Amino acid sequence: MGRQVHLEKGGQDYYLDLLFYHTKLHCHIILELKIGDFKPEYTGKMNFYLSAFDEDYRTDEDGPTIGIILCKNKNKVTAEYALRDVSKPIGIAEYQLTNAIPEDLKAELPSIEDLEEELEREIEVPKKNVYKKLDDLNSLIEGLDHPEVKEELNIEITKKLFNEILPEVREKVSVLLDPIFKRFTSSIIHYTINSQSSYIGSADLEADLLKTSNIHEIGLNIELNGFKKGGLKSFNRFGGLKFYLGKYKYQIGEYRHKIWEVHLYDKQWSNDDIQQLAEKWTELIIENVAISVKNIGHN
Repeated sequence: MGRQVHLEKGGQDYYLDLLFYHTKLHCHIILELKIGDFKPEYTGKMNFYLSAFDEDYRTDEDGPTIGIILCKNKNKVTAEYALRDVSKPIGIAEYQLTNAIPEDLKAELPSIEDLEEELEREIEVPKKNVYKKLDDLNSLIEGLDHPEVKEELNIEITKKLFNEILPEVREKVSVLLDPIFKRFTSSIIHYTINSQSSYIGSADLEADLLKTSNIHEIGLNIELNGFKKGGLKSFNRFGGLKFYLGKYKYQIGEYRHKIWEVHLYDKQWSNDDIQQLAEKWTELIIENVAISVKNIGHN
């Protein structure tokens, strides 16, 4: 007859999970679906539904309403019938919870065992819209193929990137660019903190952390001064490698609009990772120097 059938009693609204009418027994059947193990309070609630429904909707042609409570947990489905004690007058009748069906009903109702066996295969529990949407959202989330955020930016992470990763990148770039350094009168690779130059590294970081925990950018800057072969057209070149520190991730690149890599803070840097980053930055510096050399060669 319906699901989530409205029942009003004493000015309160109640909703029956499922309501059927048995045409042979000429009675209504209320089906309550529960997730989890059976609880004693389910009996009282079903008794209330049966009495209230019979009082308002049962006619002289109808038999006493029958209740069925179905409970499903991870491992099994259990079923119980709630039947009125027909030996008592209707006014004082009590509904008894039973897993045995009276002889006169056996031919018309499935046994508890039959119900449990059938429902072990599948039980559809009507869900409120909010729970359905929650399930849909969880399914979408589980379907995502993205690494999970495990750490947020903190002082220790900032120190590790600044004191461990950047020095290794600096050392590898210095080796790669050594032939280029010799082409300039002076060259240096120094650290940066929030776009400010740092020539002593970790000591400057510690000093800044004493003043503020808002370190949002660390990196390296290279200065190539006085291209020797340029003569009168000698030039300087500068370049930066930036780590932009967000709350959940950090970006690496030449500047904010030219990002090469993005990582979560639980990334474990390998020597190959550092070598690849050093080579990426070195290539960019070499390309920029080459552009300047071509410019002075064409003038």
